[in-house]
Amino acid sequence: MTLTVHVLGLLSVLGAAVFGATGVPRGAVPRRRIWFFPAAGFLVTWPVASGIGGADSMTVGVTATVIALAALLGHPPLYVASFASGAAAALWSRYLEVLGLPVWITVPVAAAMPAVAVWLSAVRPVFAPPRLREEGLLLVVALGLAVAFLPELVVGWQSASALNTGSLRDPSTVAQPAAWALVAAAAAAVAGGFVAARRRRAPAVAGRRRR
Repeated sequence: MTLTVHVLGLLSVLGAAVFGATGVPRGAVPRRRIWFFPAAGFLVTWPVASGIGGADSMTVGVTATVIALAALLGHPPLYVASFASGAAAALWSRYLEVLGLPVWITVPVAAAMPAVAVWLSAVRPVFAPPRLREEGLLLVVALGLAVAFLPELVVGWQSASALNTGSLRDPSTVAQPAAWALVAAAAAAVAGGFVAARRRRAPAVAGRRRR
């Protein structure tokens, strides 16, 4: 399996949890309607994603990034994030199948991720406070960008190395851009955490100045 597949699997499991918690209105009582969109996202995506290795990483990464950014800005309807949580869980199920697990294990395990996130967010608002959801969405953005552009980076690096070495088969041509992409994703996550930390400090600093 390629590094893109592994990063896509990580994005899927994180997106299932984060989007599941984001799609629940604060203080909502668990009702049938909060389960509809996650279930619909899973049922629609699972048959289509016959193999996560064949998934369009650009489409998945860009879509996850756009939804996460919109959620950070407070614009998307809640049902969009709920649907995305089910779709991400379906992709994670396919990823677990690639790892060798049978379908009768992957489906319930993957479906449980958004279900637990939705349930706990609905019955316990402290489970996923706004700050935690914001940081989770920032991680989704970082991983989404990595999934979307990692294949292009690898191909570009291979082409550039081929011009210098005359070979496309050198294993080092794949390892180097993969490491670079992970570092870039980690830097984006750290930068997002720094921004979130500054936002948390701002009210406290303003309160001290008023005193």
